[in-house]
Amino acid sequence: TFKKNPWMTGHTYKSTGYDPNLKALVFAAHEYTYFFDPLDSAWSRGPERNPYQANFYVVTVCATPSGAVVWANQRQGGAAGLWRLDAKSQTWKTLPLKGEMPVTNADHHGMAYDSKRDRLLMFSDLGKNKGDVLAYDFKTGATRWLNAAGKDKALAQARETIYIPEVDAVLIGAHVQGEMLWPLYDCATNAWLGVELTGADPVGKKAF
Repeated sequence: TFKKNPWMTGHTYKSTGYDPNLKALVFAAHEYTYFFDPLDSAWSRGPERNPYQANFYVVTVCATPSGAVVWANQRQGGAAGLWRLDAKSQTWKTLPLKGEMPVTNADHHGMAYDSKRDRLLMFSDLGKNKGDVLAYDFKTGATRWLNAAGKDKALAQARETIYIPEVDAVLIGAHVQGEMLWPLYDCATNAWLGVELTGADPVGKKAF
């Protein structure tokens, strides 16, 4: 817009995130990345076109200590890729990627940063590995399926995902099919649990 504000799509849940180095909100769904400075209450736009396909259903942003990471499809060929935001240039730099990636689709995939193990965790309820968890190692650039226990029962749209360090687990913000349970991936045991939102304290958990 004339005020340098980005056009906000109706679906911004996946394509927004926080960059700790810029101390800004990142909006990365379009051809350019936009940054919101909470101190100035103002938007700015990155200097270059994004190196991936603009798609607010697919582009997924995740905060890490070394900068925000985006999961999207490459411009050439459409294969999945990972990029990390360089705060100095405000541009996305390609991360090495060796191995498979989960199937992406609107509302069905998500990503979280496991701060205890310095890795990305990716989720999807689609494809041959649906319900499983994929880990990305920053040191090697390799991915691997974790064969999480209970994966066949943890099928839920993984659009919203958040790592909770106090319990060392990733909570998926959706109900398990046919049950009033939210999937909780326990990183330490590599197993899915069901969270019962009963209003009780503490929140009830049970294994699938």
